[in-house]
Amino acid sequence: MEFVLGFAVALVRPHTVGERKEGRRRGKGKRISRDEVLDEFCEDGEIWAAVRRLGPDRFPTLFRLDSHSSHTFDSYWIELMLAEIDRIEGSGLTAAESEIFVKLRNMGKSCLLEGSLVMRFTGD
Repeated sequence: MEFVLGFAVALVRPHTVGERKEGRRRGKGKRISRDEVLDEFCEDGEIWAAVRRLGPDRFPTLFRLDSHSSHTFDSYWIELMLAEIDRIEGSGLTAAESEIFVKLRNMGKSCLLEGSLVMRFTGD
């Protein structure tokens, strides 16, 4: 049996703010990120389990998610993901998998409605 890690999935409004000058350093200083997390949930490998069982070649956007790293989906990737979710639903998902895909769809639609939002998938 293979152990599959999951993701923390977050709906994020990215912000970048300037950092103060430090010591003798001159200039604007390093820019740091202060992102606003609007919604978040954790999944325990349901995405990868469903994609693997139903055929990774049919769902390339979801299959590219690696639970050992982090991914950020902008509106381009979200449109691809939503198309795959439309195809994956009704394909014999378990109740837990179906619940995760409903959450992904809702987050994805929120991102498309407000173009500045992104989805972050942070692996365990």
